[in-house]
Amino acid sequence: MSEEESALEIWKERLNEFQKQEAIIADPAIKFQLKKQIEECQKNIRELESNRNNNISIAIQPSPNLANSDIQHHNSPKKLQKVWGIGVLLFFSLLPPIQDLLLEPRLLVQAFYRHLTYQIPSQVKDPLLLVKIDNKSLVQDQIKQRHPIDYSYLGKLVEKASNLEAKVIGIDYILDQTQQQPDETKQLANAITQAEGIKFVFATIDSENPYEGIISEEIIKLDTNWYQQGNIQFYQWYMELPDHNNNSVSFPFAYRLALNYSCYQGDSPDSCSFLSNSNQISRFLHSLDLLPISHFVQWFQPIIDFSIPPDKAYQTISACEFLETCQQQNNQEKNWNSKLILIVPGGYEEAGVKTENEDNFTVPFAFNYWRGWSEKNLTGGEAHAYMIHHFLTQRLVIPIPDFLMSLLSVLMAKNISIIVIKKSQKIKKTLIILGIGTIIYGWIGLQLFVSVAILIPWLLPSLAFWLTLYYFSDKKL
Repeated sequence: MSEEESALEIWKERLNEFQKQEAIIADPAIKFQLKKQIEECQKNIRELESNRNNNISIAIQPSPNLANSDIQHHNSPKKLQKVWGIGVLLFFSLLPPIQDLLLEPRLLVQAFYRHLTYQIPSQVKDPLLLVKIDNKSLVQDQIKQRHPIDYSYLGKLVEKASNLEAKVIGIDYILDQTQQQPDETKQLANAITQAEGIKFVFATIDSENPYEGIISEEIIKLDTNWYQQGNIQFYQWYMELPDHNNNSVSFPFAYRLALNYSCYQGDSPDSCSFLSNSNQISRFLHSLDLLPISHFVQWFQPIIDFSIPPDKAYQTISACEFLETCQQQNNQEKNWNSKLILIVPGGYEEAGVKTENEDNFTVPFAFNYWRGWSEKNLTGGEAHAYMIHHFLTQRLVIPIPDFLMSLLSVLMAKNISIIVIKKSQKIKKTLIILGIGTIIYGWIGLQLFVSVAILIPWLLPSLAFWLTLYYFSDKKL
């Protein structure tokens, strides 16, 4: 290669380098110097090309004293800042504690939105009746055995429920401690045996000991279809779906109750149709549960929709009011003729499976909003009541992962910054339009939650969008 050709190649390389730097530098002084350097490169390239055949050599002059340190100052750290800023935000969107932390205020906003727009659902026909063994009942009925609960007291509640012609009765207690109270165990067993024509669903948990976590055979033998068990364990505050392989042994407690009640609502097997629908949803969600990261976060797992008022999902009554041993609060009449009755711990401190107070959870914001911010805790039984409502009404709210929406926001913002922001002459107007678009996106998310049961995250994707927009637009914003 001749000297002229080498010089031409060098000047072309420099021209390309300076043009790239000009595209990303926003400082006017540096941009001016780059422009002069580009003009000089173009001039030398033209002269080299025109005089190449005449063997006229043009010396390769050193670049003007351009502040390379200034270019690097505005280039390399900026790229590093982009990677770290956006990368950290995307990483946070993957963390389950961050997702759980953002879920509660989002449901509170959903509850307020329902209230504001009058989109509160009507109460289901013949709703679940939640019989709560609370402190009021334990004191009024002089129950001293609280952990485990007095089995004879459960027997009285079962007898009362069977007299009301309930079709399905659920007991949210692990009935495996029969040796501590043999006489009370017999009373409970007699009450269950005498309740003819009633389907019972008992609580169970996974346990390594085959004699723990399931109902004792001294109470009932699970040898007929009238007695079933359901797993009461769940991830806070997410729905538990049946196993996608149709393994009935692992069916969730709430699903068992909803399924049996659904079958009693009609005279034909079609009344149990929500079983197949739920299994289809379960199989679909498990088909999405393929990525290794999905075992780290709750991807597409349906949530409990606390934006629905609790009185629209179920009815509650204290156990002593149910037994008519104490006066009903505010003398309000309750519909005691529900065909589905669930007996649960009602918030007393001793309630729990292995340890006391295990059944009491921190109250979700949305739930407390509907109760006038007066609740001290939310019981596991109330969470199961919400799940039963969701199964019966087929309302499974599917959350779109924060990470996916944040990643999509990053890609959109990068394209907008390159195509729109850098070429726009009216930056202020463009930003106003994008800000309005962010608000509209939030409103669409609120309405989609109510209308089609899809939870689209707003906060993290919006932050990712504006952060990316700022980084890739340099200092033009």
